Amino acid sequence: MPGNAGREPYGKFLKRQKLPKATLNPGGGYRYGVGIRPASDETLRARRREPDGFYHWRDFRVGEDVVVFGLVLTLRDCDEHTKAWYSSECGLTDDDFPSMPPPAGPPPIPPRVVPPNVSGIGSEADSLNSVYRLVPKVPKKDVSFDEWLINQGQVMRFTGKLVDGPGKPPVPENEKARTFVVSFFLEDNTLAVFEPPVPNSGYPGGKYLERRPARKASGSNAYLRARDCRVGAVLEIKGTWMRLNAADDATLAIMEARPKEFPLSDARAVVTALTQAMARAGSPAAKELSRLCAVEDAKLGGGGAMVLNRAAFLNVMCELCAHAPGLGEFVDAQRLITLWRGLPKVSFDSTQT
Repeated sequence: MPGNAGREPYGKFLKRQKLPKATLNPGGGYRYGVGIRPASDETLRARRREPDGFYHWRDFRVGEDVVVFGLVLTLRDCDEHTKAWYSSECGLTDDDFPSMPPPAGPPPIPPRVVPPNVSGIGSEADSLNSVYRLVPKVPKKDVSFDEWLINQGQVMRFTGKLVDGPGKPPVPENEKARTFVVSFFLEDNTLAVFEPPVPNSGYPGGKYLERRPARKASGSNAYLRARDCRVGAVLEIKGTWMRLNAADDATLAIMEARPKEFPLSDARAVVTALTQAMARAGSPAAKELSRLCAVEDAKLGGGGAMVLNRAAFLNVMCELCAHAPGLGEFVDAQRLITLWRGLPKVSFDSTQT
């Protein structure tokens, strides 16, 4: 029996007994005794002496109604044993037992619609808990103990900027200069955004988004995870689009230590893919790479040593991927950072000749 049906889940609807036949009142309804009360013992004893005072097995037919103390029950079908017994005793055939379609069930229960958290106070689970309970309890975190223990204290930090995106109004020019620090906490998959205060900027700074689980998009049931955060990714935060522009060394080290979760931070895979792409592009791509490196080396005054700093390396890769066929996929911030960190580094004193 479904919950809140308005009926008690009794094991028996009617115990084994003789069922008295009901008498239809002129004004409607059925009469068993005096008034609206059930029949008394004297009335039942008197009806036992009457041959037609109670239901007999001859009175039951598929499709007919049986009144059980005011409740009308319709006989819709019977089992094969009952059919065989009626056939042997009364000579009935299968045509006398036309099965009726099952009654229409209860109306479907509409899905419970979760109201949106528009107050901006607390997390969605905390606000929803106050809807379901008069005395709210602390919501349980959807993180296993092993995952929390492994990732305890690990935080991924990025810098972010507001950008234009689909379904949102354009970002005003004065807000494009705002800089944010986006922190993703691996121990419980929560996100926090902080805006460093800038004097005379018109914005007070401080907490832009309090630490909480963040959805991937408005109306989505999926939440942000660590694999969704990388340099160059665009996230929807508080109804605005925010691009992650850079990450600190600790964040890059975390991503490089988990190549399966962050494939764009796998230095070996990125170098192998670039080598194969250069081989497919052929000698024109190799000559273009040498030319671009020579141009940047001349800007740095290297004298043909082909030693590039980070800015020169990014210029070379962006120009190469823009002109060489088959290298467009490498115009990705996270791939370029992984490639730069995976290359050998040398240090020299530019004042010495």
